[in-house]
Amino acid sequence: MKNNITHSVVWYATVAALLLIARVLDHVVTGWLPINAAIVTLTVAYACIFIRPTLKNGLICGFIFGLMSLLTTIMFGSVTTSWGGFLTSFLNPCISVLPRVAVGAAAAGVFILVRGKSRSHARYFAAVATACVAATIVNTSTVMGMITVFRNINGAGANYFLVVYGVLGTNFLLEVLIPAVITPPVAWGVRRALKYDIEETAPVYTDETATEEDDVETANDAEIENEAELANEAEIEDDVEPGESEEAESVGQRRDDEDNADGEDE
Repeated sequence: MKNNITHSVVWYATVAALLLIARVLDHVVTGWLPINAAIVTLTVAYACIFIRPTLKNGLICGFIFGLMSLLTTIMFGSVTTSWGGFLTSFLNPCISVLPRVAVGAAAAGVFILVRGKSRSHARYFAAVATACVAATIVNTSTVMGMITVFRNINGAGANYFLVVYGVLGTNFLLEVLIPAVITPPVAWGVRRALKYDIEETAPVYTDETATEEDDVETANDAEIENEAELANEAEIEDDVEPGESEEAESVGQRRDDEDNADGEDE
């Protein structure tokens, strides 16, 4: 149980670090746009989801994606005030965080549905690419939908939305195509390095897989401890001096003789 928790903490800490770096790169490269493209961030997020393709992992990775989006919006405060303060919209967790949770759920869910019970590498690549496209559509529609709702509440003009959605068309094409091409080989390569699905008949990684691995490791640790205890006991017996051993045997023999004598008297 402790090993499982430790593995999860290390895994999601790594995911957070990778997504933070990816988000910073997206800000630096495409920060001149009204809404910077999330090409690197989406690719990294998808890879993290498909390395351990479970719904739980998808939801958590999506949530971390949203937190990193919120954090980098705060970090690049001077940049977010350009274009009429458009990027300040991402200071709202309903825009920066919640849609990304839906992205994680969509990516994992579509992957599971498309791959099914097949363990072939071709089906894995097809499932990842399809899930990337579906998740990007969810990302764009939910984020822009929430921005539209909150901007309408704040009274943004029609021209503003015309410019934003015009630029967004370019972002959307890049975010659909690039992650769908890059993510499958990256995710598969990492899974191969971690020995997940190396063979076509190998089981898909699930949360139960991690639990079984931890149980095996715990059993091995217990066996090693038992062997160490037996070895210590053997060393203690070997350390007993011959005189002490003979004395103990003679004392035991005298006690046996006395018990026999008492039995004969009776």
